[in-house]
Amino acid sequence: PGVLEAAVRDVVERHEVLRTVYPARDGEPYQRITDAPEVRVEVEEHVPAGEAQTRATAFARTVIDVTSELPLRVRLFGVEDGSAVLVLLVHHIATDGWSVDRLLGDLDLAYRARAEDRAPDWEPLPVQYTDYTLWQRDLLDAEHDFLGSRLDFWRTALDGAPAETRLPADRPRTTEPGQRRGEVVTTEVDADVHRALGGLARAQRATFFMVVRSALSLALRAAGAGSDLVVGTPVAGRPEEALHDLVGFFVNTLALRTDLSGDPTLGE
Repeated sequence: PGVLEAAVRDVVERHEVLRTVYPARDGEPYQRITDAPEVRVEVEEHVPAGEAQTRATAFARTVIDVTSELPLRVRLFGVEDGSAVLVLLVHHIATDGWSVDRLLGDLDLAYRARAEDRAPDWEPLPVQYTDYTLWQRDLLDAEHDFLGSRLDFWRTALDGAPAETRLPADRPRTTEPGQRRGEVVTTEVDADVHRALGGLARAQRATFFMVVRSALSLALRAAGAGSDLVVGTPVAGRPEEALHDLVGFFVNTLALRTDLSGDPTLGE
C-alpha cells in the first residue's frame, strides 16, 4: 500500500483537477486547487472472495462532496484468496471516459517507478484543466459572440423537434426530478454483420459510426418513435492536442437530428 499511495500521490500532483475542490462564495462555485493534499489509500483486508465485487460496487457508489473533498478516493480490497481489487472512485466533475485510460496509464507508470524507489519520469503536461476553463470562458465572452452564433445554429437545427423520443413502454415516464435513471443496453454483432456494415460505409463514403447511427434511427422508428428523431451522442470535447493527456471532464453531448420521412432505406 505504501508504494501504491506514493503512486496515487504522484498522479494527483500531476493532474490539478484531481486536487481541486469546488466551494461557493456568495452562492457561486469556484475552483480551489490544493497544493499539498492529503492522499490516502484506504485498505480493507480479509475480504471473502464472494463479497469482493459487492463491496467494491458499494464503495463506488460513495457520495463525494466536491465542495470540501477531493474528487478522488482510492480503496484497495485485499481478498482472502490472495487477489486484490483496486477501486479508483472519481467524481464526474473531474473525469470522463477519455480520462480513464490516461488516469490508469499514469498510475501504472508511477507505480512501477515507486516500486523501484524512484519518481516517475513522465513529461510535464503542457496545460492543466484550469487553463482549459479559462480558454473556454474567454471563448464564450460576449465580445466574441461565439455563444450567440452557436445558439442561433441549434435553435434552427432543432426547431420543431419532439421534446422526447416516445416509445411504447410498460409504465409511464416519471416526472419527478432526479428519478429518470437510465439503463445501459448493449448488443453484439457477429463478424459477418460487422463486415457488411463496413462494406456499406465504404460504398456510401461514410464512417462506420454514421451507418450504425442510421441503423439505430431506423430501429427506433420501427419501434414507434416516429420519423423525426433526435439522438444524443458523446463527443470528446478535446479539440487541441495539448488536452489529450489531461484527466478532466471535457465530454459534451451532440444532438443529431434525423428526418426519416419518405421511408428511406439504410443506404439512403
